[in-house]
Amino acid sequence: TLGAFADGYFALDYNFPKAGRLDPARRRNPIRAYDAAHGFSLVWVGIDVAMAAEPVGGALSLRFGPAAQRLAAACTDGECDASVGLANVKQGYVSWRPLGGLSLDLGKFDTPYGAEVADTQYNINYTRGALYWLGQPAYHTGFRVSADPSRNLNLRFLAVNGWNRSVDNNIGKTFGVQGTLRVPAEHDTENDLVTVAIGYL
Repeated sequence: TLGAFADGYFALDYNFPKAGRLDPARRRNPIRAYDAAHGFSLVWVGIDVAMAAEPVGGALSLRFGPAAQRLAAACTDGECDASVGLANVKQGYVSWRPLGGLSLDLGKFDTPYGAEVADTQYNINYTRGALYWLGQPAYHTGFRVSADPSRNLNLRFLAVNGWNRSVDNNIGKTFGVQGTLRVPAEHDTENDLVTVAIGYL
């Protein structure tokens, strides 16, 4: 599969600060993830390439623009992806599916935790949630195992370099688990009545 998109916005500061009166850094909204600047702005341009694992495949998601740099600098200490040449690689991993319901991934991938995602066309909140930007992981680098015993149940296991970093800053690894249960809508096999996900990282 191949996909591409562009994301832009216009924001207005109702205080109308004049240029030079405020530090430009203070004119940014600190709790907005990617649409923090005032005026017209481009968030990013994205290209997604993926090949289904049959049995070997993978995915590559490239991002270009201010949001790519901001997401790649989201770690709290050590070498963030922005400083090791991975600012434009949002995801990049190889997949192996030895069995029908089992998949093994190695590389950098989006976090399975939380309600919001970085790509705004898939995010009804458009990155406005403070939890997303200040308390939720955005991505992980490491090893992921996904098991799908049925359409209604998905299990994930992770062994990763913490979160929001591709180059680890210590020798320890972070382990995570997540289970997702889907209750299908009556007489509708395509849509779910409710989805519940519980995870630990």
